[in-house]
Amino acid sequence: MKPFLTLFLLLSALSLFALEGDERRTPPVNHQKIYPLDSEIYQAIRSLYIYQGLALPSTAGPWSGSELLFMLDRLEGLPLTGPAQTAYDFAREQLNRPPEFFHFNFVPTLELRGHANPGDFLTPDEYIRPWNLGKPFLSFRLENWFSRYVYGFTDFSIGNLPYNEGASKFGRPDRQQTIKGNQETEGTYLSSAMMGRTAFSTNLILIPPAVMTDIDFNIPYRTFASAGGDSWNLAIGRDRLSWGAGESGNFILGDHIHYHNSVRTSWWNERFKYTYNISAFPHQNEYFLTDQEDDYGWDGTKNHQWDPVGDNDLAGGFRHAIIEGISLFVGHRLETRLFGGKVGLALTEGMMFQTQNGNVDIWAFFPTIIMHNLDRVMNQNSILGLEMDWAPRKGLNVYGQVVMDDFRIPGENVPTANASGIPNALGYMLGVKTAFPLRDGLFTGSLEGVLTDPYLYLRGPQREGDDTVIGSNRGQHAGERGLNFIVANRYYSSTPSYYEDFLGYRWGGDAIVFNAKGGYRVFGRWNLGANLMVMAHGTHDKWTTWGWVFNKDAGSGYYHDYSTPTTSHDTPNHGDSTAQTTRNAVSLTTAFSVLGSWNILSGGELYGEADLVRIGNPGNVSSASPIWDLQLTLGLSWTL
Repeated sequence: MKPFLTLFLLLSALSLFALEGDERRTPPVNHQKIYPLDSEIYQAIRSLYIYQGLALPSTAGPWSGSELLFMLDRLEGLPLTGPAQTAYDFAREQLNRPPEFFHFNFVPTLELRGHANPGDFLTPDEYIRPWNLGKPFLSFRLENWFSRYVYGFTDFSIGNLPYNEGASKFGRPDRQQTIKGNQETEGTYLSSAMMGRTAFSTNLILIPPAVMTDIDFNIPYRTFASAGGDSWNLAIGRDRLSWGAGESGNFILGDHIHYHNSVRTSWWNERFKYTYNISAFPHQNEYFLTDQEDDYGWDGTKNHQWDPVGDNDLAGGFRHAIIEGISLFVGHRLETRLFGGKVGLALTEGMMFQTQNGNVDIWAFFPTIIMHNLDRVMNQNSILGLEMDWAPRKGLNVYGQVVMDDFRIPGENVPTANASGIPNALGYMLGVKTAFPLRDGLFTGSLEGVLTDPYLYLRGPQREGDDTVIGSNRGQHAGERGLNFIVANRYYSSTPSYYEDFLGYRWGGDAIVFNAKGGYRVFGRWNLGANLMVMAHGTHDKWTTWGWVFNKDAGSGYYHDYSTPTTSHDTPNHGDSTAQTTRNAVSLTTAFSVLGSWNILSGGELYGEADLVRIGNPGNVSSASPIWDLQLTLGLSWTL
C-alpha cells in the first residue's frame, strides 16, 4: 500500500505545477478515469449495442472514460427512442461530468450475510455470489485528476477478511499451513466464520463472529494511476480484470479473481483494439509447501525432484519453502470489428511465467512476441483463446469462445499406457444475448453453455536430470507444484494467507455448465435480475495433479485422456488425499439466484441477493446425500 500512497501524493503535488493559467481554476477535460467491471455505464453501452444490432463493444475490461466515450460515439446518429435514449443520455451524462482536481468520498456500508446450512457450505468455492463482491464496512475513496492526461484513484477500506484468521487459512483443504516460527506444520482445516461457519455474519469489525485478527490489512484492493489520451490508456495498480463476453465466467481472465497487481495498456481505433497486460502473483514457493508424506518419497532438494525409489523420504511433514523468483501472467489481446460492425473477433494469447532461479529474461515482456513459439517449458506455459460474436438482427447477439491450453494435433500420440501422448486441455463456450426496451428501462437476457476438458488449466513441472524415470513426459506427483493457471491472492491480518483459484473460468476444467440469466434495469435508479445455473462437475479440480498415473513397480507412467465429466480420479490430489479412492461420481449443482439494487435518495444504494443451491453427489461421492443451502446477502451503502 505504501508505494501506491507515495505515488498518489507525489503526482498530486507535481500536478499543481503541471496546470497552467486558467487550468488551475478550471480543471481541464480528463477522461482517464478507470471504470470497474460492474460499471453501470458499460452495461448501458453494451445493452445499446445489442439492441442496435451491433457486435459487442470491447469485452476487455476495465475501461477508461475515454474508451467508453469512444464506444458511445459509435451510436451517434442511430435511432434511439424512449428507454434506449434514456440509457444513452445516462451514459453520456456520467462520462461528461466536469472533473475536479481532487475528490474525496466516504462510503459506509452495512452488509448482512446468512445461510441455512453452515454445516455443509463452508468455503468460498461453495458460495454462488462471489465473495470478492462483499463490501467493507468503511471506504475512503480518493480521486485526483492530476492534469489533462493523468488520473489517480485509491480506495482505503476498513473491514474484515473474508474468512476468520483464527479458524482457517485459505488453500488446500486437508493441508492447511499453521506457521510457527520458521517451521510449517500441518494444521487442521476449519471453516470460515466470515464465509459460512456461522448462520449469520456482518461486515462490521469487532462484532462477533469477527474478532480483532479478522481486520483486513491487505488494503487497498482497488488503486491505480492512469494516463492516456483519446485513443490509448496506460494503467498501473490493483484492480479486477476480465477478458470475454461470458456470463458464467471467461476462459483466460475471469472476473472472480479478487485483484490483479498489474500494468496494462490499451490502444484503439474504429476497427481495432490492442491490450497488453502483465499481472504479478505470489510465487508458488510462498504458499505451496511440499508434503513429503506419500508413497514414493522425495529427494529433498529445493528443486522438488521426484525420487521414485523412495529412499530419501524426509519422514513426513512440510519442508520449508524457499521464496525464489516471480510469478507473472503476461497476455495480449487483439479485438477487431468486421462487416460494418456486425461481427466482432478477439484473439488472445497469454502465458504464465515463473522464474526458477530468480532471473528474468526480457523476452518474456515483448508485446509482439508469439508466446507459443518460446518453448521454454521450465519457465512458461502458454494459452490461446479465440472469441467471436455476431449480431444477426437488432436485439440479438450470438457469441462463443474457444480456449486452447494443450491441444494434440493430428499425428501426435494419443495418451495410453504405452504411448507418451498428453491429454487435450480445451474449453468451449456458446451463448446468446438479447436486449430491448421495456416500459421505462431495458430488459437483458442470456443463455450460455460451457464445456471444459478435465485437464484445462493444469500442468506439471518440467524436470531436469530424470529422463530415465519419466522419459519425455512431464507428469506431476502429489505435493509437487506445477507451472499451471492456478494463481493465488495474498491476504494479511495477523499472518499472511493465500487463496488459490483458476485464473480463467471460475469453475475450472471437467465441467459442463448451463446458465440462463434475465434482468431489467432502469439506469441510474434500480435493477432486478434472476439467474439459473446447472453444472455437472467431474472429479478433477484445481488441486488435481496433471495427468500422470505413476506405476511404481514398472518405474514408468502414462496419461489418461478423459472426457468431461469424469467419474474417477486416478491421479493424486493436492487438496484431498482420499480423492483416488473416494471420488466416483459427477457432482450436480443447481443454483437459482434473485438479485437487485435500488438507488435511494442521493448517494444511497440498497442491494441484495438470494441463492438457493442444491448439490447432488457432493464431493463427487456417490454415497453422499444431496445438500441444500439458502444463501442471503443484504446491504445498505451510502456515498457521502
